[in-house]
Amino acid sequence: MARVKEVRPIQLFLLPAILLYAVSPQIQPMLSGGLIMEIILFVSISIGAMIGWLRSRSHTVHQDPINGKIVTQSSITSMIIVLVLIAVRVFIGYLIDSGYLLPHHSDAATLISNSLLIVALANVVTTRIMIYLDYNRLIHGI
Repeated sequence: MARVKEVRPIQLFLLPAILLYAVSPQIQPMLSGGLIMEIILFVSISIGAMIGWLRSRSHTVHQDPINGKIVTQSSITSMIIVLVLIAVRVFIGYLIDSGYLLPHHSDAATLISNSLLIVALANVVTTRIMIYLDYNRLIHGI
C-alpha cells in the first residue's frame, strides 16, 4: 500500500482544474469537428471514466483513529494502472513520431494524441470525484 494522505476537498479538484485548463485547447476542435469527432471525444471520456472508476475502487478512504482526519490510501493496483496508461501513451507517441503509425496522416496522429489526453483527464477527474463521494459519506455518516 502507498502512503496515507489526508483528504482535502479543495485540493482534490485543483489538479483536475489545471489539467482541464491545459487540455481545453485540444478539446475545442473536437467539439466543432463534426459527429465523428464528438463520438471519439465521448469514447475517450468514457474510457477515461471507466479507468478512473477502477482506480478509485482501489483507494481506501477511512477516518484515522488517532487524529480523526479523513485519509486515503491507494493500492499497488492503482499505481500499476497509472504506469500502464503512461506506458501506452509513450509507446503510441513513439510509434507516431517514428512514422510506424500513421506516417502520412498527421490529423489522425493529432486525434489519437488528443484522445489520450482526454482519457487521462477523465481518469483523474473520475478518481477525484469518487474519492470526494467516499469522503462525503464518511463526513455525513451515510
